[in-house]
Amino acid sequence: MNLIEQLKNDLWNGIFQVTKKLLVPGLLVYLILVIVGIVSALTLFAGLFGSGLIEKIQSYFQNANPMDIQKNQDVLMEMIKPYFTPAIIGSVIVFMLIIYLVLSWITNFMLRAGESKIVEDGRGIGEILAKSFNRDVFRIMGFLIVFQILNSTLNFIVQSIAGFNPAIYFLVMLLVWALLFRFWAVPGAMVLGQLSLMDSIRFSWGNITFGRGFRAILVVIVFMVVLFLLFMLMFVFGLLGKVGGILMVFYILALEVFVFAFLFSTQIAAYFRYADIAVVEDETDHLLDSAEGD
Repeated sequence: MNLIEQLKNDLWNGIFQVTKKLLVPGLLVYLILVIVGIVSALTLFAGLFGSGLIEKIQSYFQNANPMDIQKNQDVLMEMIKPYFTPAIIGSVIVFMLIIYLVLSWITNFMLRAGESKIVEDGRGIGEILAKSFNRDVFRIMGFLIVFQILNSTLNFIVQSIAGFNPAIYFLVMLLVWALLFRFWAVPGAMVLGQLSLMDSIRFSWGNITFGRGFRAILVVIVFMVVLFLLFMLMFVFGLLGKVGGILMVFYILALEVFVFAFLFSTQIAAYFRYADIAVVEDETDHLLDSAEGD
């Protein structure tokens, strides 16, 4: 049974098989992402320290009453307000676009690396890397920006409706998360299926229903609990002194790379699971339905 058949007939085993094949490419782009993140953070903080904003904030909060939340928010906004100049706003926008560009390239590379492993076309990482910056990067970038705008808008609406009622907020957010999960197959459809953005949205929306979105939330919750327990094991390394500290670094790196590879393997699975079943007679033959039986 090849991997495509496995993704259709034995989903979760297929996902973990794809995840294993994505560990090396995942390590490469994860390290690139970390480096970009560090450089970006240092650049940002250097600008803030140079402006004196950080010192002002630190000086205020040293003597502020932490329980006076409203006053602290008002003072903080007054401190930040002078920095909302066109030049700074423009710099922030450019900075965010660069971040989205990097994330879009990583998505394109990981999806193509997974496709190469699945169809066994013989391409090496170097060849995939060399050809990974193409028009699909900008198509993914457009989708990510639209998706983030939708996410932010829905969150603002939920906060306005739910107010400070935690129960109502949680219930409405479950609906929002289920809705957002319905777009999970879009990147795979664009890159692996070479569909247009609108066709990719229709593809994902038509195959991932709200019911499957809610089941996806349950899967994510279970996954996060297991991941939390695995991260808790790293404290064992603290008992081993300096050697344990070194082992802890590699342990955390291994977990994060696994999560990184697993994330993209689920997007790859979403596309290949659905790709050949545009019209489905049996409504139970779906990606997230199989989570109950696989």
